[in-house]
Amino acid sequence: MKRRMLFSVALVVVLLLSGCNLQGIRELLGSENGNGQQVVVEENDSEEMSVNDTTDAETDSQPEDSVSEPEVPESSLQYLDVTTYTEYDGYYDQVSLMSGHYGVLQLNSTEYPALTEAVDAYNAYHSESAQQYLDDLENWAIQDYAEYGEEMFIGAYSYEEDMYITRADSQVLSIAMSCQDYAGGAHGMTYYGAENFDTQTGEDIFLEDVITDFGKLPEIITDELCAKYPHMEENYGKEMILSYLTEYVTPSNPDFAPQFTWSLGYEGVTFYFSCYEIAAYADGVQVVTVSYDQYPQLFNASYFNQVDDYYAVQLMRDWAGTNADIDLDGDGVNDYIQVSRNYSTEYGVDYSESFDVSVNGNTYTHEFYCYDLETYLVKSDSDYYLYVKRRVENDYESFCVFKITGNSVEYMGECDGGFTSFTNSLDFGIVKRVDLLSTYSAVARCYVGTDGMPVEKSGAYMVENEMLITSTVDITADLVDEEGLLTGESNTFPAGTEFKFISTDGETYVDMKTSEGPMCRLYTTYEWPPTVNGLDAQDSFVMLWYAG
Repeated sequence: MKRRMLFSVALVVVLLLSGCNLQGIRELLGSENGNGQQVVVEENDSEEMSVNDTTDAETDSQPEDSVSEPEVPESSLQYLDVTTYTEYDGYYDQVSLMSGHYGVLQLNSTEYPALTEAVDAYNAYHSESAQQYLDDLENWAIQDYAEYGEEMFIGAYSYEEDMYITRADSQVLSIAMSCQDYAGGAHGMTYYGAENFDTQTGEDIFLEDVITDFGKLPEIITDELCAKYPHMEENYGKEMILSYLTEYVTPSNPDFAPQFTWSLGYEGVTFYFSCYEIAAYADGVQVVTVSYDQYPQLFNASYFNQVDDYYAVQLMRDWAGTNADIDLDGDGVNDYIQVSRNYSTEYGVDYSESFDVSVNGNTYTHEFYCYDLETYLVKSDSDYYLYVKRRVENDYESFCVFKITGNSVEYMGECDGGFTSFTNSLDFGIVKRVDLLSTYSAVARCYVGTDGMPVEKSGAYMVENEMLITSTVDITADLVDEEGLLTGESNTFPAGTEFKFISTDGETYVDMKTSEGPMCRLYTTYEWPPTVNGLDAQDSFVMLWYAG
């Protein structure tokens, strides 16, 4: 089988994954501008609860009164409302010939116009390059399938790129990308890429802006590599690894100097090494973080002295699971975190019946059926948590919370829903599917409570969809004000009234804006057949929009 090592592949690797210079993008677009022991874990005594459950008696007038939480602290840092979404592509002809996806940034923080322009330029160029490579893969797959036939074709050819936000605040927006690429041959390849933006100017941040002592950098990265990947030192020795890394700083041939792939985090800089970059393919890929607290003399302190203790980042995953290294207890030594799935023999290779959370080799196994996991490292005050989200059939999502230290993993609880714009542990969205008087998504603004669990700020989920239902009968309903509080009054709305979904507690009611003017509350439940204020809901509206 032919191995495609063409110019377009190199272009994708260099431009897509190595973080091309943003000014060059603008010009191209024509823009002006370890011990392996099992940890004994005592689970949190509180019952598992949804994010909108409360421990005291609920009151409609003051939903937040039922939450026994201190006043929410304010962050000293302004975090960005930014997330990633994924574009998919594929081609099928008798068999699957090509599949792939790539990441795109979605920035909603409009108060940074220069950054918005830079992200738009990056998205346009990145999407065009990625889609061109997917088109090339499709053409190569079609040609090779026609030449070799179904039995000899080793497909599908694929380009699977996942994008991660490693920092998102008023100073830095940093992203990293992990890509698995297969275009025929014995095996695929894994590449990394990164892009680091100055939030205020939208310009690229270069490594020399962040690192002030390049002379010490190769030795420090070597030490971190050997600590995290002991087999590297066994296979190559420290001196050989150091000689590889010295080429990045003082190359013997400047025309062929390797370039670091790196991203800024809240507590240091992470360096990414792709397959074959500093080791053999069998050694896999390497990712290490150099901590600001451990090596303050190495860094420009201005990138770290404004960081506070209320951030959240999605951790990068690879074939072995999700991995990260961070100094959890401030002892000057990185702690190694891994979340890995235990695949199910009953349900097949795509499904897991449990997953492991490990810190420094100490492992806690959690029963959790799923076909996909995402892991977020969350810092709240001085505590660290893992928010591990699962997805199952019908895209149903829920997540578990674990408190982690340098030598323990403690399970805190489980909630329904997923996350949106999860960059700040004091203000993020929990989004979940709701099936009350129709099917839709709704979001609650939350913060991380003292026990690590998310706490609603308002006691209600805001409905994302622009949905209307029209009544066929008169409906008497309690009135609510614009804040979602009961007024103590009621009104009878005649048949033909349009009800627009506004908010819900996710369990017992939906607040609606009516075509008659007032806001009202319709009481209902998940039980089938559904009711609305004691009436048969299906007979009370023209149509209810339920998903399967």
